[in-house]
Amino acid sequence: MDEDWDLLVSFFPPEWEALALESGALKGLRKDKSAETLLRVLLLHPGCCHWYGPGSRCRTW
Repeated sequence: MDEDWDLLVSFFPPEWEALALESGALKGLRKDKSAETLLRVLLLHPGCCHWYGPGSRCRTW
């Protein structure tokens, strides 16, 4: 799974984590303030909806 993540991150600009911090994207995070963790969670959400099959509805937060 980590090799898939490394492949995905290779498509991002080299300074993507610094850009996340500078843009304020990490503002308001409580426990884990890492850009990597936030991105993994954000990418997981659409994947979970697809997992339940077409026509399934995602819960909106």
